[in-house]
Amino acid sequence: MKRKAEEQEGFVFVRKRRETVAVTSKESESIKIASQTPNGAKEQKNEEVIIALPENDTPVIAKNQKLRKASERRSSLSQRGKRASSIGLGFEALPHADVPTSEYHRHISADLSEPLRMKQLIIWSGSNSLDEQRRNYAETKESSEAAIARSIVREVLNDLVAGKFDVSWYQRPPGSVIPTKPHPQNIRNHQLVDELSVKLKKLKEEEAAWRAIFSSSANSSMFALPETKSVQNNADNGDAIEDEVSSSNQYASQMNERLNEVEERAMIAVDTLSSQVHTIQSLTQLGRQYGENVMNKMARQYANHLTEVQSLRSQTDDASILRSISRIENE
Repeated sequence: MKRKAEEQEGFVFVRKRRETVAVTSKESESIKIASQTPNGAKEQKNEEVIIALPENDTPVIAKNQKLRKASERRSSLSQRGKRASSIGLGFEALPHADVPTSEYHRHISADLSEPLRMKQLIIWSGSNSLDEQRRNYAETKESSEAAIARSIVREVLNDLVAGKFDVSWYQRPPGSVIPTKPHPQNIRNHQLVDELSVKLKKLKEEEAAWRAIFSSSANSSMFALPETKSVQNNADNGDAIEDEVSSSNQYASQMNERLNEVEERAMIAVDTLSSQVHTIQSLTQLGRQYGENVMNKMARQYANHLTEVQSLRSQTDDASILRSISRIENE
């Protein structure tokens, strides 16, 4: 007998007779047929049932498998950290205070895109820093300035939550230059270049000053013999040579006389200075000795005075004081 084609869930198939497999086990259920005997007693009979096992998956099973492959299963981990306050703008509430900031990224939903995850992380970190600043500047002189700064940061965070500006890098124009953070060593090198440039400039100025001093001293030394070139040029002229020699000898004698005078004056000044220094030292020593003697004398007098006062206090007692007072009153 030819079977008709059937259709179910878009599948067309024909049912065929399959081989049957007998299930014989102790746990298999048996159908009990009870029949009433003429004597009124019940008779039970056990019969085994043959169940046919399917060779292929049914269309329903295939459909379920296809649906499971098409979409990922919802994970319970994607719902962690969600609160009732998350409903609204789509951003999750700030994690618990015991959660460190280094673990905030673990509490962001994995279903969000990367820009939204970064946006969520910025909002959480900014809110946490505002709370820390509020606690740190609560009772300080800078509390008013810190409050103004916090209000500005709070407005920026609110604008970020409201979507007034976007931090997504997907909408970045092509060819835009990404700013890079300079290396700390390069920053230090630039600072050293500036410092060394200033030092080099000072050294060059000092070198120029020394060169000017050297040139001036060289010109003064050349002035001692101003006519040596003329002597060399006029070597053939004997009279001129004799005049130059005589003038140079005269100049040398004058210089020697001036040097002797300067030396004598210097010796006199040195002797006078040494005598004055000796006098000052002796006066200083005498003044120190005189001051020490005066202080010792005053100390001895003060000690004697204290001993006299203590002796007088020891001789007088309360009874003698009362007697003297009574005498004064009687008189």
